[in-house]
Amino acid sequence: MRKIFFFAALLIGAQSFAQDYEAGYLKTLVDEQADPTKGQSQLYNLEYYSDGSLLLLSSYSTVTSEEVGLHFNDSTYQGGTATKVGLSALTNAFMAKIDANGDLIWAVPDTTYHFDLSGSVSMATTDGGAIFAQKMRNKKGRFVTFVNVYDHTSYVTASNNITASYERTAAMTADPNDSYAWACLAQDEDKNVYLAGYQSDTLYPTWHDTIAMRPNKWNGNAQQKSSNCNTVILKYNAQMDYVAYTTTGNDELVYDRPVGLHYEGGKLYVAGTYKNATESGIYYARYDKDLKREYIQYHPITGALQFQQTKFEDGKIFVCGGLSKGSITIGEKTVSTSGNFNHGLVYVMSMADGSVINADVHPAANNALNITVAAFPTKDGYVAYNHETLNGIQMALHYDSNLNLVSTDTLGQGGGSSTISCVGRSADGKHVALGLRARTTADYTVLGETFNFADKTNWYSVIATLNEKEETKGIEDVQRDKVQSTKFIRNGQLIIRHNGREYNVQGRRVDN
Repeated sequence: MRKIFFFAALLIGAQSFAQDYEAGYLKTLVDEQADPTKGQSQLYNLEYYSDGSLLLLSSYSTVTSEEVGLHFNDSTYQGGTATKVGLSALTNAFMAKIDANGDLIWAVPDTTYHFDLSGSVSMATTDGGAIFAQKMRNKKGRFVTFVNVYDHTSYVTASNNITASYERTAAMTADPNDSYAWACLAQDEDKNVYLAGYQSDTLYPTWHDTIAMRPNKWNGNAQQKSSNCNTVILKYNAQMDYVAYTTTGNDELVYDRPVGLHYEGGKLYVAGTYKNATESGIYYARYDKDLKREYIQYHPITGALQFQQTKFEDGKIFVCGGLSKGSITIGEKTVSTSGNFNHGLVYVMSMADGSVINADVHPAANNALNITVAAFPTKDGYVAYNHETLNGIQMALHYDSNLNLVSTDTLGQGGGSSTISCVGRSADGKHVALGLRARTTADYTVLGETFNFADKTNWYSVIATLNEKEETKGIEDVQRDKVQSTKFIRNGQLIIRHNGREYNVQGRRVDN
């Protein structure tokens, strides 16, 4: 009976994802260097436009400007020269727009400065263009940030094709202590742009305001910048002229930094992490369009938090990442981690009032490192995209409406310590884009296709898309000839019909 029950459980899980979605295009970003141990590319952000095209942000490494830095879509891109910034390898920025078939519309590499992947963010704009808030280091070692926008006005548009060029505006400098980073962007219906990040020391913009941080005894150590900082939100108008800024303004906090930003219905929603003298956890705030804060809430969580992506959809906020040696209490429910490694975290809040709806932590097999990168609502509950780093497995986790894990689909496997680096989903939920990263030490299989670039680089990236299947009579007929598996309710009981036979959820035959 246990075998039959196990089969029934697998049957339910297999139907939930594979039957609804099919693999779309798979594209690679492959770094190449004379010294292959230094070359690497990594996707940082994927975001859909309303027409199904996709904006990507990635990094790639070079040592000299003569090198071919990146291979993408049958094209190659040169890099910058690392010796001018005193580094063994230069991290170049790469932003591109590809259409719904995966073909390139335009691409703009940035090889001018050392690109800080963890402190930069891109956004697909409502007119089909893009904005890139970039953290980089110039040739003198000073840290400089630009909001990069393209074409003759503000944004890159499809008419620019591949010849899109930079227009740099709103330059902002900080001291050499690596004291700030950008985390998220949003845009309202008037095309105003909101940029959120954090700072550990005063920023000195080229416009009117000087943004001072709260006094919190930061010692200038760059390694401690994320542990001693405050949230900063900037507003620009449609022409990318600076308008205003705000900070969280709570001097009792040791730090707070944003992890997600969203505009909807005249309100700006911000989620982030915080720490005070006695606790740490997740904060949630709402602002009006003039950056006047309407409220802020703090939700304590014990343990060490690691954040990945934050998504806003269906009136909910999905904060994802990892939690180790900690627990979350929501009403009478408590979820806790075990062992020393991260458990994948899904944390769901209400956009309406900031209350916590639910949370889950998911351990990896063999107590390996586990991270949840992003989560979204589905018609039956939630789906989360998760990886077990040390096991080299990437998965889709399917939850019911109460955030109970129902089933798991393996999306990628192998490729050394392969991971999901970012996830994008279209507004209608019909398309999902996965940014994946793998090493050349082993074959890497994603959605049935195998990659290996051992002759070129140490790390490489894969863009894999999943598209909702279109229901056609022809496909249904083919499936019916092979295996027919359906689920339905009879007399209040879930029944699974498989190959003409009926089972209950315990795996017992109920048709004889």
